[in-house]
Amino acid sequence: MSVSPGPHPQESQLRFLRGMIAENAVISGDVAEIGVRAFAIHGMIAVDGDVIMANFDSYEAARLVLDLLPVPAPRLGASAPIGPGR
Repeated sequence: MSVSPGPHPQESQLRFLRGMIAENAVISGDVAEIGVRAFAIHGMIAVDGDVIMANFDSYEAARLVLDLLPVPAPRLGASAPIGPGR
């Protein structure tokens, strides 16, 4: 009997971020270090401005999810926003 692999650990964050983009959120094109072993993808929403949208235990996990989004590569020293109005 074979066991099919479960969903990727970051799948829920990826679905959430794609939904946010569909709802006109603008997601930053970078990964922010927010603490010890704590990284985030952040962006802008109309109600609250710049907010953390997804948390990760490693830079690599956050970068993996960000790389799966339709995000232009960030310019050196600047975040590359994604979403409507970019």
